[in-house]
Amino acid sequence: MHTLLQDLRYALRMLANKPGFAIIAVLTLALGIGANTAIFSVIDALVLRPVVYKNPGQLVFLNSQSPQKGVFVGGVSVPDFLEWKQQAKTISGMSLFQFAAFTYSENAGALRVNGMEVSPNLFEVLGETPLMGRFFADGDDRPGNDDVLVVSELFWRGQLGSDPAIVGKVLRVDSKPFTVIGVARAAFDFPSGMLMWKPLALTNAAMSDRNDRSNGAVARMKDGVTIAQANSEMETIGKAIEREHQDTNTGWTVSVSSLENTQSGNLQNPLFILLAAMLFVLLIACLNIASLMTARMTARSKEISLRMAMGASRWRLLRQFLTEGVLLSLLGGIGGILLSVPSLRVLVASLPAGFIGNVQVGLDTRVLLFTMMLSFATGIFFGIVPAWNLNRVQVSAVLKEASAGTTGGKSRLGMQSVLVIAQVALSLVLLSGAGLLIRSFLALRGTDPGFKAQGVLINTQLVLPRDKYTTNEQSVLFFKQLIDRIKTFPGVVAVGGITSLPLAGNSSTKSYAIVGKPSSDAGGRRGAVWNVVTENYFKTMGIQLIRGRELRDSDNSGALHVALINDALAKREFGGTDPIGQRVLLSTRDAQPYEIVGVVGSAKQFSLGQAALPEIFTPYQQSAMQFMYVVVKAEGDPTRLAAPIRAAVRDIDPDQPVGHRTLEQQFDNAISGQKFYALLLGVFAALALILAGVGIYGVLSYLVGQRTREIGIRMALGANSGNVLRNVLGRGFALVGTGLAIGLGVSLGMTRLIGGLLYQVGAADPVTFAAAIFVLAVVALIACWIPALRATKVDPIVALRYE
Repeated sequence: MHTLLQDLRYALRMLANKPGFAIIAVLTLALGIGANTAIFSVIDALVLRPVVYKNPGQLVFLNSQSPQKGVFVGGVSVPDFLEWKQQAKTISGMSLFQFAAFTYSENAGALRVNGMEVSPNLFEVLGETPLMGRFFADGDDRPGNDDVLVVSELFWRGQLGSDPAIVGKVLRVDSKPFTVIGVARAAFDFPSGMLMWKPLALTNAAMSDRNDRSNGAVARMKDGVTIAQANSEMETIGKAIEREHQDTNTGWTVSVSSLENTQSGNLQNPLFILLAAMLFVLLIACLNIASLMTARMTARSKEISLRMAMGASRWRLLRQFLTEGVLLSLLGGIGGILLSVPSLRVLVASLPAGFIGNVQVGLDTRVLLFTMMLSFATGIFFGIVPAWNLNRVQVSAVLKEASAGTTGGKSRLGMQSVLVIAQVALSLVLLSGAGLLIRSFLALRGTDPGFKAQGVLINTQLVLPRDKYTTNEQSVLFFKQLIDRIKTFPGVVAVGGITSLPLAGNSSTKSYAIVGKPSSDAGGRRGAVWNVVTENYFKTMGIQLIRGRELRDSDNSGALHVALINDALAKREFGGTDPIGQRVLLSTRDAQPYEIVGVVGSAKQFSLGQAALPEIFTPYQQSAMQFMYVVVKAEGDPTRLAAPIRAAVRDIDPDQPVGHRTLEQQFDNAISGQKFYALLLGVFAALALILAGVGIYGVLSYLVGQRTREIGIRMALGANSGNVLRNVLGRGFALVGTGLAIGLGVSLGMTRLIGGLLYQVGAADPVTFAAAIFVLAVVALIACWIPALRATKVDPIVALRYE
């Protein structure tokens, strides 16, 4: 302990003697560790933190799937679910759920709340206990008994003022009184972003409709059962149901997937790629500091040699360097923790909408432990690296060099060269990855979505409560009145409505059959996106009518049932023949065929990076729905229509909340994930570029300083400034060229890891790699040029006199 304290005091004195070095090293580390801590906090919250459910490894999602129809993760019908629940032996509990958008009415107005309708045993299956009150019980899902609610702790604190007597109070939801019976913990976030739950009432219609696969299902496997065993049993049950109900279940089976992997799987790769990139930046920073410490060790060669000559062991000196390194790293770690707080705020604020749901992201014990370990590891790293050559130190040679007026040897310079080569290689890896993501983002942004976003205002999805709008006629009347009012507003060009917007990712898929046209699929059905639209929707969105006619106001419930299809479906089903007049049969309750009267252009439904899927559109007056987005094409700025539209909605139904965004914002949201990854990796690459430039400059500056006498002699013997310039630049570009060669090989292997994030750009895109090499070479040239230019200004007389 006495020796350790002695080493610490000595390390503090050495840092105090060189405050500039200490400040630069600590700030460099603080930036790297702070950014790593912020990113790790997000990864810890979304991926690594244990799921809050009891024995989460036993929880699985059950999904219907039909590869023949292109449905690999589909919803569940109530009749199928009931048979699964009755027959499954590997499952101890199974629950049904359906996403819902509730309307909560209060004195300040109406509020849209994300929630779910669930089987009463959902919380029991997930192993959850209430924060207050109770959860649902058997019988709460019977029609007439389903007027009870469970709310999230977040909703209770945010909207209900943390009312301690909330259990038993009545809230007005969907224009109907509901009694709050319990509060769920904020940590309970199933599946993500839910704030309210009510019982799923199983009506006779739902219990007899196998074509309505709009529900989700979660289950708990029995102890000792594996996913493979559960999957095998469910497949067997699914095939038995398929044989018994060939009209509705042909081609449909069941898949079982882990709840843990499903909830975090889509986030793991991008987040871990960002963490790896940030660790690369931290490693480059460590290499830089190691290079600086190596230079300091070289400057202290005489001191080290004297101490060794006086009996100090190499292990004693190594321990001293490790102490200095760890001390620097701990100071950098403390600075990193302080910087991680604002960094985390900025990072969370810049995350794409809906990325983290209700998950609370912050600095906890696990994150702080990660920061401490990271700090200690970096200290060991740049404490060992400069001391690596202690075993090669020849005391007599160093003292001889020192007496001759030099300050170091070739071994130190060789170590610094290796560090610079590593910095250049790692920088090229980051630059290449950032370049690929940026090119991918630009390609994605330039993709034609199939509609014209400029000047279009979107009203948030309007959801009409079933208890208030009990008939199709009432739902149709609401949307008709609203659209007719909006048409009269000044500056409105067109108004339309649709059940699911392009790029919203929530489109409904239906199986269909072309009447009289055999299909290669078993059962004669295929899958297509199905949307209910109003007349003028396509005009509002700027979607081209290719053939036939658009929908009309006369396409009502009493008229011939008609439909439009997009050109993707027309090409798949009819090739070059005319589809007008053909009839399509949707798997809906009425099972009435729709005559195709028009073909429109295809719009991207789920993402810009995915090809447009076949799509069928039916008139809202013939396929009345209780939810719809209303879109408005306006002259000039469409947001000026937000207030009058909001007033029009409240005039028709005061309990109906409404919000607004532009279609351009919808487009930007669709690419926000790719933009975020490209921007963040670009920032990391820029940091790496700066650090690499500083590292190259530092080594060459040190080289010039070491060779002052040699350069003076050369110039005294007739060498001109051009010879000196080429000599120094040649040494610098030898290091850079080696680093680029190594970095190119590593980059070609590592960029394949981000292949899943790329769009229309290959992981080995030559243009991107050429650009990355060029940028790094330019920075290296600047970093080499400054010390090389200084070398040409050496005065031979002064240099020789000094030596």
